[in-house]
Amino acid sequence: MIRVVKVFFTGCLVLFSASLIAQVYHFDTREIPINWYGNRSDFTVNAVGELQLSAAAGTTTALLSWPIDRTENTSWEFLVRYDFAASATNYASFYLLSSAEDLVSSTNSAYYLKIGGESGATDKLELIFQSGSSKTTIIASQSGLAGGNTIAMRIRICQLQTGEWLLFGDETGGRNFVAIGKGTHVSSAQFLFSGIRCLYTSTRRDKFYFDDIKTEEPFAIKKYEFNNEKQLTIIFTKPIKNPHETQLDIDLGQVYTKLFVENVLEIKTDNAIDPGQYTIRVLNAHSIHADTLISNLAVIKKDARYYAGQLRITEWMSDPSPTYGLPEIEWVEIINVSDTRIETAQLSLSDPTKKVKLPAYSLKKDSAVVLCSAGGCAQLDIHNCIEADALPNLNNTADSLFLWANDTILVDYIHYDITLLPNDYRRNGGYSIVRTRLPQACVYDQHLAYASEQQGGSPGIASGSITQVKLRATSEFISDTEAHIFLNAIGSIQGQHISAYRTINATSLVMNYSTQIELLFEEAILPGNAITLTLDSIKTCLNHTDFLGAQIQLVHPKKIEKGTVFFNEILYNAYSGGVDFIELYNTSEEFIQLKNIYFMYADPKGRQQQAFLKKNLTIAPNDFVVLAADTTLLKRQYPNTRIENCAQVPGFISFADEGGTLIMKNEMPDTLDMITFNDDLQNPLNRSNEGISLEKIDAYKTYYSAANWTSSASGATPGYINSQNLSAPPEESQPFYCQPCHITTDLNGRNDYVLLYLNPSTTGTFASVSIYTLAGELVDKVCVNQLLGNQNIFQWNGQQQSNTLLTDGIYIAVAEWWLPNGKMRTAKIAISTSHY
Repeated sequence: MIRVVKVFFTGCLVLFSASLIAQVYHFDTREIPINWYGNRSDFTVNAVGELQLSAAAGTTTALLSWPIDRTENTSWEFLVRYDFAASATNYASFYLLSSAEDLVSSTNSAYYLKIGGESGATDKLELIFQSGSSKTTIIASQSGLAGGNTIAMRIRICQLQTGEWLLFGDETGGRNFVAIGKGTHVSSAQFLFSGIRCLYTSTRRDKFYFDDIKTEEPFAIKKYEFNNEKQLTIIFTKPIKNPHETQLDIDLGQVYTKLFVENVLEIKTDNAIDPGQYTIRVLNAHSIHADTLISNLAVIKKDARYYAGQLRITEWMSDPSPTYGLPEIEWVEIINVSDTRIETAQLSLSDPTKKVKLPAYSLKKDSAVVLCSAGGCAQLDIHNCIEADALPNLNNTADSLFLWANDTILVDYIHYDITLLPNDYRRNGGYSIVRTRLPQACVYDQHLAYASEQQGGSPGIASGSITQVKLRATSEFISDTEAHIFLNAIGSIQGQHISAYRTINATSLVMNYSTQIELLFEEAILPGNAITLTLDSIKTCLNHTDFLGAQIQLVHPKKIEKGTVFFNEILYNAYSGGVDFIELYNTSEEFIQLKNIYFMYADPKGRQQQAFLKKNLTIAPNDFVVLAADTTLLKRQYPNTRIENCAQVPGFISFADEGGTLIMKNEMPDTLDMITFNDDLQNPLNRSNEGISLEKIDAYKTYYSAANWTSSASGATPGYINSQNLSAPPEESQPFYCQPCHITTDLNGRNDYVLLYLNPSTTGTFASVSIYTLAGELVDKVCVNQLLGNQNIFQWNGQQQSNTLLTDGIYIAVAEWWLPNGKMRTAKIAISTSHY
């Protein structure tokens, strides 16, 4: 009789849902099951209900196979008897898993247990994997286990999801199973059958017996996983009946708590569990069916998990000569900022041309190690130092370093350029470069400075702390309907995590140094416009969801044309040791791309220079861009410099102190602007013109006029409105303003609100108006996607959306409106609030 039992268990917490599938063949009906294939006529069911070989004379092999239902964890159990001593020509094989119905097919893949099959009394049990003609022994019992004059043995074999195989047996035919052996093997083949094969001589053709064939899911550890650095989850194949009585024996190196729920065991620790191999013993555990664990021992392996920011390159000596107390060698310091110990043997350090493997070293959390070339550790005289065969050569002036795990995961990288560091004596060598801030995990960021120690650096001393680094984003449009955003964090973002005024499909692609988000717009964004996106959240490289609420302005700039961008300020006679600059002003209402414009300069003696802008550089509507060879020096010259409006152009034009002629052209080439400048344009009352820039008085005059230029009243105003500015943009470019622009929050009925005037130049326009703090946090939405008329007045009472009062301060009203032709406009105004 065939008994197929299927039982389903469902826990009330929905933590366990398993299917116990059992196939049981006891042959009580004295019949071979109808769905068995093979040499059915060579077998019979005898009077005591056993499957018996009963082959015809002249045959030497017979087999049966049957279809199987199997789970990821499977246990096979059967009784086998020989009325003879097994030999090389008389033995049976029990096929646990077979790809083919024909067990002896030349292309078959199968796991089978060979019972005997050797000459003499050395017969044993062997678990074998076969793929075509190739065979691999997974488990072999001791010699002679199947070498008696007769055999009556009950056998159990278990396959666990982990790939482990366990073999048990009872030589008396009972169920007092004893462990015989174990092994590990995994195959990707598809298995559909089990079966029996008998090899025999004529005198043994009726002396093989089989009974109680059973296939089921055993009570065993099904799988395990580390949910995070401090939690281990172990899942059993069946619910545990007595969780309060079950005991654990596992050494995690620290105290832990355990919790059983149905078939799930959760182990939690206070501190991170170090990578390594752990043995767990589960004692006194019984399933709800009262069976015991197939094996109460399991080996748990926690692999090292590598991710961006787990280790940080924190200090390096790229130019050790001349020395200031440290040896004249190059070295790199690395700090472990993760929660666990890291083995450095899986790490590599590289520059753009060479990669070197790190030697073995156990780096504890919050600890530093210094890497140098052979012989360097003795010179540094520090204990936390390791040597590589040949460290990548660090360029003195600029280079990049990459820290890899398993040669594929970029854990950290830095790029240094000494022209961006302070221009003092330390540039000449002997001082290390240090990372002044360590960003959070999954974020790449660079904050560099020269070491301040008198001896030139502090190799091997862990210093600094993890600093919250704001999400930074750069973007570029690929077409009117496609754009890319590059974040300085590794993670993934989906379309529902991005809020915008029009439909967006988003796809995340993790690059080496950032996350690239590909955006597809259902409506075109025309060149010259920008939209504001809100990035709600990002799933980081640690699989955590970080809620950001970050706003990103996505700009689709327009190629520069005549009549849009003009010279607005020029410094040509800089202070000694200072730097010259050119300031440009965008008089249009569109975002303009400055890339590929070039400048031609001739001094009064006819000597010429040229400069070409190779990188993307966008100037916003009615805004400024300053071009200089060294923006650090510029900021030092003029502390009020708006550095966010400055762009450093290596090898930029250096003007003669006497002035000259400057021309700006685009790719066409069109002459975009031209100026001839000298001290004649300066204020004649100046005692000295050194360090005083020339400012354009009316920024909106498109033609050159000497009368429209004069000396700056502030020395210079790089990046912001000129001190001598007397101009105003055309009326149509001032559609958004407030009256009044101050709110008193004492609710006395006077100045309790401001009026916001938004007057677009055309009808059929939709607009949104929002209020933000200076830090960019959304405070209130005055209107959202509202259809406008020719004149529109909105009111704001100085409160949040929840109608709660705000603290006194400055707030920014931002208006965004979309014209019928698809163009977008943005304007901002400041509003002050106080209690009086």
